[in-house]
Amino acid sequence: MEREDQEKKSHLFHWIFYGTLIPLLFGIVVLVAVLSISGINVLEEGKKWLGNLPVVGKMAGGDERDSQYEKRIAELEGKLRQEEEEKESLQKDIDRLEKEIENLTRENEKLQREKENLEKENEQNASGQKGLDVVRTYEKMAPKKAAAIFAAMDEKRAVSILSQLKEENLARILEKMSPQDAAKFTSLLSETE
Repeated sequence: MEREDQEKKSHLFHWIFYGTLIPLLFGIVVLVAVLSISGINVLEEGKKWLGNLPVVGKMAGGDERDSQYEKRIAELEGKLRQEEEEKESLQKDIDRLEKEIENLTRENEKLQREKENLEKENEQNASGQKGLDVVRTYEKMAPKKAAAIFAAMDEKRAVSILSQLKEENLARILEKMSPQDAAKFTSLLSETE
């Protein structure tokens, strides 16, 4: 008997399930399909209808929160895009300034080299001018006095000055030197030429 009771209960459950629930689900699917084909957004309408119910409306009332979140997300995305654009702009400025610094550094190095070259030229011109002044002094001096000074002077320096003298003045000075000194300086002068 118990079996029969169980079979009746199970048979009743099957009858409710197959006779009521499945046709109800099939009807809902057909209704949703027909409404969708006719252009009605079933989900939106369902949310509105459920939102009007007191208990379910509170649970389904996340639309306001969702829209607030969506607005906040849109704000933050806009701010993020703006900051990314600003970052790109700043990076371009940094790159441009780095190139400008590099160019200025190269130009500074070039100007520094030019300055050093000009200073060397200036020193050479100054020493050359001093050398010319010394040569002119010896050319104006009496040959006998100049000969005595050259004989007492360091040989290298004496040869350097003698090599810059005019031939006429050189001949007069060598003439006033002792034969040994004249021979020595003549030999040294011929080696430098």
